[in-house]
Amino acid sequence: MRDLQEVFNKRQRIIDDIRRIRKDYRDMLANDGDYARIKDAYDAARREKKNTELAIQASMGGAYEKLQELSDQRRALEEMLSDIAMTQLMRGETIELTDDDHNRYEPQYKITFKKSA
Repeated sequence: MRDLQEVFNKRQRIIDDIRRIRKDYRDMLANDGDYARIKDAYDAARREKKNTELAIQASMGGAYEKLQELSDQRRALEEMLSDIAMTQLMRGETIELTDDDHNRYEPQYKITFKKSA
């Protein structure tokens, strides 16, 4: 197996290449007249779409507000599920869930890296 630092360094070089190419791409788009015209039309359509969405949300009244509250509650419960599962894992306990239809769920773990301060 490769060294962790070696793989990380290769990944960083690829990220640098991606950033450089994306910057060149954005520069070329900014200098293209057709692209600017199409983007302006697209932005106008997005504004119109957003205004329509806001009008419909306002007409729904409390139902749309409840949707937002339920979404917030779901996110909080998902975070709580993750925290409880991680605690059980650290204790060496088995983690398994079932839903109302008797479908079994098992946890999936993912490790990511974040630049430290």
